[in-house]
Amino acid sequence: MLRRRGHRVDVLKTKVPEDHPRIRDLRALGCSVRDIDRAGFRLAAAATAVLPERHEMVPERRQIIAVAAALVRRRPHLAIVSQGQNFDGHHLALACQWLKIPYIIISQKATEMHWPADWARPYASRVFAAARRAIFVSEHNLRLTERQVGAPLARVTVLRNPVLVARNGPLPWPDENGVLRLACVARLYPAEKGQDLVLEVLAAQRWRERPLHVDFYGEGLQREVLVRMARHLGVERVTFMGYTDAIEDVWRTHHGLVLPSRAEGLPLALVEAMLCGRVPIVTDVGGNAEVVQDPGTGFVAAGATVAHFGDALERAWDARERWPSIGTAAARRIAAFVPEDGESPLAEMAIIEAVAR
Repeated sequence: MLRRRGHRVDVLKTKVPEDHPRIRDLRALGCSVRDIDRAGFRLAAAATAVLPERHEMVPERRQIIAVAAALVRRRPHLAIVSQGQNFDGHHLALACQWLKIPYIIISQKATEMHWPADWARPYASRVFAAARRAIFVSEHNLRLTERQVGAPLARVTVLRNPVLVARNGPLPWPDENGVLRLACVARLYPAEKGQDLVLEVLAAQRWRERPLHVDFYGEGLQREVLVRMARHLGVERVTFMGYTDAIEDVWRTHHGLVLPSRAEGLPLALVEAMLCGRVPIVTDVGGNAEVVQDPGTGFVAAGATVAHFGDALERAWDARERWPSIGTAAARRIAAFVPEDGESPLAEMAIIEAVAR
């Protein structure tokens, strides 16, 4: 959006997937896209000079130098640091600070499982305090981050990510043919996404006897482990479908989402399932309970445990006759949370902050 308005946009990213359609699209628009982890950057003396001689973030030093070198060359009016969690991009924001380049920082996730070490907490506080705007994707993530740094944050905004499905209302309800189909849409990383909890629940005898099938969509480091776990537990009514970007096609053939996450921001898989009118069955992590009202628009497990998720799935099963109406209510509710033009608020904020430098 910024590029189409005539602004120059440089993208610095770790592990750039060169053949990804979005990377190709950015380049086609005239954006420079460079991989932070590759040695293609000349490490200018001006960049290394801004780094303190002794700095605790030694593992990230190479990334800091690479980003600082690019910032020295380009001197952007504004940097936007988008981090996967709420602390893992702070070394890049510090490079902006040292070079006196204003920045916005976005936190895509916060979890009780990852806290800053005592030496890192002052850096974290400085990064958030110096940001022109600190953006979070859920109220939960914002409040948890404040607890983790031990102070309220100023100039914060809760902003939902844009989604990949159309905004035409709920999709037609899929045929059941005697079997309810659930989809778990997430990278195969049980430490955060909790696919193992689904398999543990389905291993119980009562679920073996029920006409319910779960399809896992996604790839990840633990695919083979999860396949073997299903085989070990004797869970037969599951299929590992691999990755797909045809999200609406998933929801044309599935009745609900199972997402037993241990950590989240506000998962796009949940937002997209609800927009398509499907029943969400999720854990109370991140912003899930902010958008899912149990039982009106879905089912929320009190915690990411086998017992809690099993209870939520049981309650959902008992209410299966109402799933079509629950899905319709879910679509109405989520539409109020996620703007139709999800890119515009961030684009407008970036322009305002860049002009105000």
